[in-house]
Amino acid sequence: MARHHDLPGWLAAVHPRYRVPHHAEIALAVVVSIVVATADVRGVIGFSSFGVLIYYAIANAAAFTQPPAKRRWPRWLNLLGAAGCLILVATLPWQSVLAGVIMFALGLAGRAAVLAARARRAGGRGGHQGVATAAPMPREAPVTSARGRAPGAATARPYPCRSRSSNTPAQGGPGRSVSG
Repeated sequence: MARHHDLPGWLAAVHPRYRVPHHAEIALAVVVSIVVATADVRGVIGFSSFGVLIYYAIANAAAFTQPPAKRRWPRWLNLLGAAGCLILVATLPWQSVLAGVIMFALGLAGRAAVLAARARRAGGRGGHQGVATAAPMPREAPVTSARGRAPGAATARPYPCRSRSSNTPAQGGPGRSVSG
């Protein structure tokens, strides 16, 4: 989200060695630590459950819209999944549901504000009159592994593990292949 300018840009930093969003992880750890230290954790658990269940309900609704060629499961299963999520949301404490609805509304309002600001900065280019659209995203360089290859690139050994035939010194030592 930070790479797409929905969050502060410094959260998009990726650690050069471990390839994880280390600034975002530290920021999240600080926020979670503050919440755990100051709030009733039971309320946080209910609020978190609300968010996860809504997320899964949205995922089921999105899967329902897939064309038949890309669909992995029958549509009735998507409906059952979305309904199950909404039923479970109804069983949560009302305070958790209320807090979740408020946060969801704030998130939608914030997203609408970001899109409106982008549309104003773009001078109203693109989109329909009165409809806020996101500015085109810059093309990103492909993510590469530590070996300099794009993930999923065809290689002789797709996983960074030793083969069974090369674990003894007589066969070329650890990680070395005798055949090349």
